[in-house]
Amino acid sequence: METAVAALLAAQHGVGARRQLIHDCGLANDDVNALVRGRRLESIAWGVVAAPGAPRTPEFHAMAAQLRLGEGARIVGPRALSWLGLSDMPRHGPFGVLVPNAGPRKRLQIMGQPIQVFRDPVSDDRTDRVGAFRVPGPGRLMVEMARFVAGDRLRGAIDAGRWASRPTLEYLHGTVAALPENYVPAALMRAVLADTVAFQLESEGERRMRRALGPLADEFLWQHWIAPHLRVDALNPPSSLVLEYAGKRYHSSVVARAADRERDAEIRALALRPVHVTDDHVRRPPAFQRWVRALMAA
Repeated sequence: METAVAALLAAQHGVGARRQLIHDCGLANDDVNALVRGRRLESIAWGVVAAPGAPRTPEFHAMAAQLRLGEGARIVGPRALSWLGLSDMPRHGPFGVLVPNAGPRKRLQIMGQPIQVFRDPVSDDRTDRVGAFRVPGPGRLMVEMARFVAGDRLRGAIDAGRWASRPTLEYLHGTVAALPENYVPAALMRAVLADTVAFQLESEGERRMRRALGPLADEFLWQHWIAPHLRVDALNPPSSLVLEYAGKRYHSSVVARAADRERDAEIRALALRPVHVTDDHVRRPPAFQRWVRALMAA
């Protein structure tokens, strides 16, 4: 039995529910109490125990909160999105718990760690599993991000999701439409998605580049296909100038630089002039605009 308990706790970041130990591991309630009294288990919340010495990671607290709040509880927030493999999501980011019929409870304490608890107005929403965690489907998980971040950071999360089709913009629009009008995260997400021009671009860096260009932006074709397999960030047809945003994070590795060189060669083969735009350029819009005008006139 204790082997089964150890396996259960190992699969759940060192945490288990009392009901799991009884139903899944074959222990009686008195057996669990004896393990706690003997300090072979630690009681950390009502109905939740942990392996003594288990690392107190955010996943430890998230799993404890999920078990404490019952079968309908699902983890949301930047940390939950990072579990889907979205590269832009910080693994140290915050999380909360979405629960049905949460009543007035807004916070939960797990060993002194405050946990945000959110009421879910939808009773038949999709639930996925990431390891031992329960999370909403990608669309709903992205909508709940509006509780944690806003503006550029929220658009960046949406970009990371749509690059990986987790979720696509179309799916996200459908998810928002299915939620109640007065549901705050949906209303916030609806407002962000209303900026259709912003989402014609692929990243927040490209949006900064467009903003930094000022009136010059209207002289470029954005996200333009120059070949069946090749799309560029911005093209000025009269000058054959192509602007490609080169964020340091995605273009600094040896592999990325090699891919950029191959891409530039393909663009040049079509009689176009690729130029890489960096964060340093767009931080100074007047100088950036003068530089681009000079390139267009060259």
